[in-house]
Amino acid sequence: MQRYWIADLQAPPQHIWAEDGPLLGHHQEWVQSNELWSLAAYDHDGVVHVNARTYLYGRGDLMVYPPGCKVGHPKIGSDMRINRVSFPLTGQGSRMAIPVKCPLPPQFYDMFVTAETSSGHKVGYIKAVVWALLWHYAEPESVYRTRSALYECEEFIRKNLGQDLSVPKIAATTGIPERTVQRLFRQEHGVGLATFVREVRVREAIRLLVDTDEPIKNVAKSVGVQSSQRFYQLIKESVGVSPTEIRAHQGPLATASWERKNGL
Repeated sequence: MQRYWIADLQAPPQHIWAEDGPLLGHHQEWVQSNELWSLAAYDHDGVVHVNARTYLYGRGDLMVYPPGCKVGHPKIGSDMRINRVSFPLTGQGSRMAIPVKCPLPPQFYDMFVTAETSSGHKVGYIKAVVWALLWHYAEPESVYRTRSALYECEEFIRKNLGQDLSVPKIAATTGIPERTVQRLFRQEHGVGLATFVREVRVREAIRLLVDTDEPIKNVAKSVGVQSSQRFYQLIKESVGVSPTEIRAHQGPLATASWERKNGL
């Protein structure tokens, strides 16, 4: 099932920043600015995590990253390049649904590969191409709204990992019937709600173990696991190594193990 973001396309971007280079450490995981959208094209096949979702991309695909999202590349390297443009959208009226992943028309690829912010005469050209791409892929907001209940549940889960995330709790909080909640997750993710919540908790726990110095017991509680023993079992079963080993290896071993276990 295609995924969408909601973007306001009332007015084209007035400012734009371009990046062209290898996937480096700061690309392994970042949180998108609350004011900026990004369009990213790659010159290789790879995997990217956006919030709680995982996407496979290839050369010729365009990824759309909205404000505030979490983006992560489990594999980086000097031989893997990202071509990205970032910009604000400050319109107030024309809300459209934009696909998360789009096939990038060949005629636009060179723009991403050769984009340089230092070349003033290219900035206007890049703005025009970005605006054309957004409208090329834009669909009516109603396309998004047919899936809005699912998105609302997912957003609640991501923001409340430390709380009770049972079906009754999510249904009561979002106002979406319990049967609908279960059906949405099985249709979209191929698993029940409990399995989805478990996967999100594991991914967030790995991020906290790698990116912060929080004590392991605090990491466990922040993702909703009160028992240190249960947290150990959850990570060991899901990733193949313990929380302590994840922190010792600074993530790559754990990430690779998690991906192999989940068929990525």
